[in-house]
Amino acid sequence: MHVEYGYVVEIITLEPTVGVVRLDIHPSHRSEITKSDKLVALALADNAVIGIEDYKLDQFQNIRRNVPIPSGGIRLEAIGAVYQSGFVEQSFAHSKLASIAELPSEVHIFLSSSRLCDLEGLATIAKLDGLNAGDCEGAVAEILSFMQRTVRTVSSADGIGRTASQTLLERLGTDQDLAHLAIGLCRLRGLPARYCSGYLCLHGRNETTFLQNWFEVYFAEQWWPFDASPSVPAVGRLPISIGRDASDCAVIEIEGNPVAYEGRFFTEEVSGERFPMTSLQRREHWHRNPKR
Repeated sequence: MHVEYGYVVEIITLEPTVGVVRLDIHPSHRSEITKSDKLVALALADNAVIGIEDYKLDQFQNIRRNVPIPSGGIRLEAIGAVYQSGFVEQSFAHSKLASIAELPSEVHIFLSSSRLCDLEGLATIAKLDGLNAGDCEGAVAEILSFMQRTVRTVSSADGIGRTASQTLLERLGTDQDLAHLAIGLCRLRGLPARYCSGYLCLHGRNETTFLQNWFEVYFAEQWWPFDASPSVPAVGRLPISIGRDASDCAVIEIEGNPVAYEGRFFTEEVSGERFPMTSLQRREHWHRNPKR
């Protein structure tokens, strides 16, 4: 199926300044784009078009853009489309837990402590003795089951920015906090794990005021996505930023001036007479025409 995605982000400032934004689909998924998602920047004061410099890649290959923000603020918007399989994610490959020596060097950074995934603090309070699955998928399933029994999910209004150890100690956290806890627990089990933010593609239209998050675990020679809190199974994922934790994936970074920020992000399944039909229609078609 094809999925249309996009955003409208408004940044309000009192004085001119410069910001860094991460709003582009991650390079690892840009080959899936079927409709350009060119960024348009407009001044809030007079709707004048603002030129944006070409992008740069950060340490984790996230696309960063320097954005000049005039007095009064700026509106950033883009709409694109991508191809996604349209199927709910399948079960994962079974793979035994690997030693560090068996892992590629580029994933070692995702075994270490980070700002919000504080392994030292987490190790002192996490009781993982009962988690003893010998395969990677089983280990992640045990961690998520442990979290569902132990930690309560709260809205972002109840606190943002807990470390993994704080989330476990307080036994509550936002979706982002739970992702950090899951990542930290995976790393303690010797599983490379990383934070992702972006779009979750669901059937129909999905609209939020923030980017969604999930985490990925490396085994069987690839990264596998997981959700730290119960959610509707995704039929596609479009990462924008990847990092050790959310501090590597800030949507907007502005130094100096106090700002106000509003965002709207959406995905919507594209349907029509020509391919791609909706995934449900394609399943019915294939069921009726099994040889095609």
